[in-house]
Amino acid sequence: MTATEHIQPPVQFVNIEEARRSSPGAGLSVRELPSTAQASSWVLDFAPGSQWMEVDHHSSEEHFYVLSGELHDGDRLHRAGDYVVMAAGTSHRPYSETGASLLVISLKG
Repeated sequence: MTATEHIQPPVQFVNIEEARRSSPGAGLSVRELPSTAQASSWVLDFAPGSQWMEVDHHSSEEHFYVLSGELHDGDRLHRAGDYVVMAAGTSHRPYSETGASLLVISLKG
């Protein structure tokens, strides 16, 4: 291993309420969680009446668990407790009328 290669710690953690936040669009908030070379994860919050900015195309698998609220995804309605797997090659543009929080895990290619 060279001096420029990064060694990932064996255990990473963060309190979700203290995670760094960013806003990819109106009514949306992303709380960044620890990631690895194989997967990225975050909590995605939808304010009531918000929608993802554009069609989200998945080049690899994405999994999400609805922590709270309801999320519309095409003709499907996902409620708190639902676990969803989006296969590589799928796309969607979710929105929430009531607000929702999701735990998202995106596998890397």
